[in-house]
Amino acid sequence: MTGGTAVLLVNLAVPVDKARSSFEAGEVAYDPRLRAICLMLTKVQGVSMAPLGEVEDRAALSKMKNKDWFTMKLME
Repeated sequence: MTGGTAVLLVNLAVPVDKARSSFEAGEVAYDPRLRAICLMLTKVQGVSMAPLGEVEDRAALSKMKNKDWFTMKLME
């Protein structure tokens, strides 16, 4: 992982057949190797992950720093 990613460790059954390796800031993806949900704080390339969605308030990303807390909601 690069410094542009916040990581949450989980174990999900996510289809990895739609995986890609380039993400923009604000996107959320699942890394099956690490069993982690990753929030992209900057543009990230070179790590194959399954996209999950994106952050609604991208302006909040610029205010995030190391060890900050954030809340995720399950979208139905």
